[in-house]
Amino acid sequence: TLLPGALEAMVAELEREPKALLVYGDAHYTDERSELTGYLPAREFDVAEMQRTCDNHVVQPSTLWRREAWERYGPFDEDAYYFFDFEFFVQFPPERVRRLQRPLSTYRIHPAAKSTGAEGSRLARDHERLAEKLPAREGRSNAYLLGAEFAYEDLDLGRARRYATR
Repeated sequence: TLLPGALEAMVAELEREPKALLVYGDAHYTDERSELTGYLPAREFDVAEMQRTCDNHVVQPSTLWRREAWERYGPFDEDAYYFFDFEFFVQFPPERVRRLQRPLSTYRIHPAAKSTGAEGSRLARDHERLAEKLPAREGRSNAYLLGAEFAYEDLDLGRARRYATR
């Protein structure tokens, strides 16, 4: 959920920086009762680091992008379940991305949430799909290792072994 004033702040940044394609910021973690439980800081937009570590520095609920970005880098990959936003964002030229160092949204964590109630085997398979798309060998290796961890947690030992040895 966007926080009060977030949309105005992101639009103002896009107006201030006409070449910017994406604006993003931080978020507050909340629980199922909308109680604050923590803080999720966005990190600097570093595509190489994001791909190398398979880690999204952009807090997706705290984003706003221009239509030009969607037309150039979209649509989302419909085969993706977890990483569609990551794959979209890493295509953006860093000089056209702006970070606002403030909370812009809430990120709700609850037992039925996609991120917290993740089926390990599905998350493992999505890491494999992501690994096949990453340009850097180190990023592919990290994606497979993360996938192996999720497969192992789900007791999908054959898949865990295959990913860990790639």
